[in-house]
Amino acid sequence: MKIKFITLAFLFFIFSSCKKEFSNPFDPESPNYEYPSARLISAPGEDETITSGSVTFSWEGNSDINLFRYKLVGYRGNDSIVYQDWTNWSKAKQVTFDYLDDIRYVFRLQTKYEDRDEVFELSRSFSVDWIKGPTLKFFRLRNDVSSGDEFSVEVWLEDVQSFKSGSFKVGFNRNFLRFVGVQRGRFAQENRLEQVIVPDFGVQKVIDEANTKGEVEITTGVMLSSLLIRLIYLI
Repeated sequence: MKIKFITLAFLFFIFSSCKKEFSNPFDPESPNYEYPSARLISAPGEDETITSGSVTFSWEGNSDINLFRYKLVGYRGNDSIVYQDWTNWSKAKQVTFDYLDDIRYVFRLQTKYEDRDEVFELSRSFSVDWIKGPTLKFFRLRNDVSSGDEFSVEVWLEDVQSFKSGSFKVGFNRNFLRFVGVQRGRFAQENRLEQVIVPDFGVQKVIDEANTKGEVEITTGVMLSSLLIRLIYLI
């Protein structure tokens, strides 16, 4: 019995001394745990101004179990506009944004491991300046709306000096949109300028004629003006 006891004790000592260290870098219980991270592979430089209405971001994570989501917000003065709200978590590693307006943007990217809560975030600020004047341009270039929603499109003058008056025509698909009205632009409102708009869009007959034709012709006079065209998406 004594020999067996010594033998068992010796075997136990060998077994315990051969125990392996736990070293999974993706398990938070491991002393070698690595927090999730990501880096941009293709993107505008920080605070870069790009001369295109389209931009592509691509990225990679630090493992094969990374999930990603992203968001794009535009800034015009004190106003912030969500161009892309947070997406769902996915394995996607690239996105292209089109029809960007001439304003400043912040792209935010987050990553985490599958079935884990720790989140790593990075961001990239950039500006867009691709519509060159003298010209007339729209803001926003793209509107995502649902049936019955009312939305507005601003009409701006770009790089035009000493503007006195002018006329322009806007066409729309009357099967999908209904013209609602025209308002004085933000520039005129904020600077307390008198802006003349012809015809009188307060008259229902004028609105009805525009919807019958599928186009609206506007004449206005004011320095560096903008207009707000209101439309409703029907289908």
